[in-house]
Amino acid sequence: MQQDLSYRDLFDLANDAILITSAETGRILDANRQAEALFGYTREELSNKNLRDLLHADEPDRVEQFERQLATSGCGCGMTADLPYLAGDGRRLVLNVSCSVQQISGTNVVTRICRDVTRERELEGELSRHATRMEQECDEKQRQLLESQTQLMQAEKMAALGSLVAGVAHEINTPLGSVNSNNDIFALTFQRMRDFIRSHPPADRADAEKELADILSIVDEAIQTNRMACERIVKIVRSLRNFVRLDEADRKMADIHDGIESTLILVAHELKRRITVVKEFGNIPEIECYPNQLNQVFMNLLVNAAQAIEAEGSIRIRTWRENDSIRIAISDDGKGIPRELHSKVFEPGFTTKKAGLGTGLGLSICMKIVQNHEGRIDLESDVGRGTTFTVVLPIRSRAKATSCETPATHTAHN
Repeated sequence: MQQDLSYRDLFDLANDAILITSAETGRILDANRQAEALFGYTREELSNKNLRDLLHADEPDRVEQFERQLATSGCGCGMTADLPYLAGDGRRLVLNVSCSVQQISGTNVVTRICRDVTRERELEGELSRHATRMEQECDEKQRQLLESQTQLMQAEKMAALGSLVAGVAHEINTPLGSVNSNNDIFALTFQRMRDFIRSHPPADRADAEKELADILSIVDEAIQTNRMACERIVKIVRSLRNFVRLDEADRKMADIHDGIESTLILVAHELKRRITVVKEFGNIPEIECYPNQLNQVFMNLLVNAAQAIEAEGSIRIRTWRENDSIRIAISDDGKGIPRELHSKVFEPGFTTKKAGLGTGLGLSICMKIVQNHEGRIDLESDVGRGTTFTVVLPIRSRAKATSCETPATHTAHN
């Protein structure tokens, strides 16, 4: 009797709700005081119920699977799970239930220790939903940021394009002037031919053919001039068209030298006749990149170099391969950048130029483009010794190369 009283005392003093149920039928055989408080029934009321009367109906498959595994686990085995239960007042409870099968007086019974984790799981659910919302908001903010960056960079490109228009127009007008001039030559030449034919009878054919050949040589020369002029116009238009394009969707293999040559056509007016461009192109392979974005970087660096040279001078462009990367160094013999400003030149909004010559975004955009290519830009400069910007680019995307081994465009001028 004393042993029974001690068991009952411990049973009722337990911090968790405890149910004793039949392993075969699920009938509730006993319950402690915490079970009465948790489910809202007296011990007698619980003793008249089956376990399934207390189970919530929203997850029947999971509960059934748990009970089936428990029934086949055998005596002495234990199982734990979070399961949905129903309180007497209709509240849904989430209980962490630890079950063990035991044999008492020849009958298999299940001891169920139930801990109420309803609030904990609600908080976990709220936290999970909040984390999901935060992740979605973060993704949306990142999308908006990328969109804003693209719009800003494109706006800067259009601003740069505005400063190029006059130069490009001049570059196009020069060959167009040759074409127009040759049109006048064509008209005069053909008029001479008509007059010549009328004034020379067939008897003078030999002399006529010689003079006619001289006239036709003038036409041939004009045709060649026109062809070269038209080719130059085509190159200028193609370079301009590529420059104003928006972000390329995918990387592709491209020849960096082609991009530099195309960019030099567009900035020719900026260089005018006062700056000599020295090209020292090395033997470099095509690289995987966004060509138009890199052309924007080259344009920015070339225009900056030209504007750093106050009178006459030179710009040197060197390319070479070093291990798994290529390097493009653009050097000028201009006034140079003080060492104390080196750490600031890539900051958005920083510029050393006079008002109206730069937005302070050009070099920061260049750095962003190069970093998106998994590369970097190095600066070497000092006052009175000129400036060299060296663009370092991987030949292949490192992220793509790693995945194979394992089973947005825009210009501004600082």
